[in-house]
Amino acid sequence: MKFKSLFTFLFIALVTVSCKKEEKNDATEKQAAPPPFTIVITMTAKEDDIMSLYYKDESVPNFIEEMSVYKEVKKGNQDIVINLPEGVLPNDVRFDLSTRTQTQVCKIEKIHVENQGKSFDFMNQDLERFLIPNPSVVFDAKDRSYSFKQVDGNYDPFLNVTDEFRSSMTPLVTQTPTQPNK
Repeated sequence: MKFKSLFTFLFIALVTVSCKKEEKNDATEKQAAPPPFTIVITMTAKEDDIMSLYYKDESVPNFIEEMSVYKEVKKGNQDIVINLPEGVLPNDVRFDLSTRTQTQVCKIEKIHVENQGKSFDFMNQDLERFLIPNPSVVFDAKDRSYSFKQVDGNYDPFLNVTDEFRSSMTPLVTQTPTQPNK
């Protein structure tokens, strides 16, 4: 009888210890996942809208719908946080600040780009150095804001990035080899 009780106790203790170790491993794995490549746009919008960020890497020559992130834009001041999918390291991005509201006016105060502890920022006064409007975007240099219009019956306003933006982004997407544990 004592042998049976001892065996039952040891079995329960072994199962309990194994479960605790497994839970600890799951928590460690979740902590080890690197944060996503993130872009934060601090802006003011005249109206509610939808914006999108298109991104690409070496695998595609042009921006495609499958490589985009859509975000809701609310009227007023806000930070729009765009997290790219896990493992994505873009070599180019495009900002589509309005997808449905032709009377939209947006004022970008700051764009913050971050990946794995590295980051760069640019402010409203630097917009022309980092962003190039397409023909559907009107930049008001006095107010430092963007408005949007149809061109040839199409509403597709977007901002491409300059070579200076891409150069600033390069250190954020360059992977360094990991050092083996000693």
